[in-house]
Amino acid sequence: PFAGLQPIPYRIPVYVVFFVTTIAVYALALKLTRRHLTAALATFFFSIHNANAYTTYDLGFIPELQYALFYIVAVLCFLRYCENGNRIAYVLSLVFFIAGLLSKEAAVTLPGTLFIAAVLYDPVSNTAGARLLKAMRSIAPHALVLVAYLFLAIGYLQIQGFSIVRMFDSSQELNFGDYVPVVNGAVLKNADVALSWAFNLPRGVWNERHQGDSRVLGYLKFFRIFAFPLIVPVLFRTERRAILLGWIFFWIT
Repeated sequence: PFAGLQPIPYRIPVYVVFFVTTIAVYALALKLTRRHLTAALATFFFSIHNANAYTTYDLGFIPELQYALFYIVAVLCFLRYCENGNRIAYVLSLVFFIAGLLSKEAAVTLPGTLFIAAVLYDPVSNTAGARLLKAMRSIAPHALVLVAYLFLAIGYLQIQGFSIVRMFDSSQELNFGDYVPVVNGAVLKNADVALSWAFNLPRGVWNERHQGDSRVLGYLKFFRIFAFPLIVPVLFRTERRAILLGWIFFWIT
């Protein structure tokens, strides 16, 4: 190790990447909502979220931050392309997609997110069919990159011995936290846990490590319940695209 056993030099790059990721979160929130206060509140919530105590723990977790950063910047670049047809932004979205894939496998969900973004933020097409067709065309290069990555990671390198047959074998019993893609009832359980984590509520592993003050937990639970009724009126306003993209963004990733 270049700094021996001194931890500070190894933490500096982690916090630099975290700081840049926080800026990217603000930029994405501002892009979607067009409101600085909303973007600032979203960024503040992101910066104090318990998940970042995990991602900033040491240098070994920096791929988590890199994945988030490249994913968000790729979405930003793609939205710029959707708005004005900027080809440089489009190429950059591909570059950052590749960088995200090299950081963490979870970046494979990006083409799905970009497809939804293209459908929602297409300023030209008037019909649903035209929007869907244009969206499929716009993410075609991203899909090709994804196919090439899956061929390399699964077909050639055979990471984790993945197979399509095992993926749909619902009889598999997995432990909490196992990094294995399986389509069974655990998908819904994981979605339920993820929804709690999104509001910073301890569940599963976090329930053991982050009990927290009962008053704080009560506030967070109330906030989660209160947030959903607030979303409904927005769906009937022009801001609904941001709500829909953010909601689908969450479930895809």
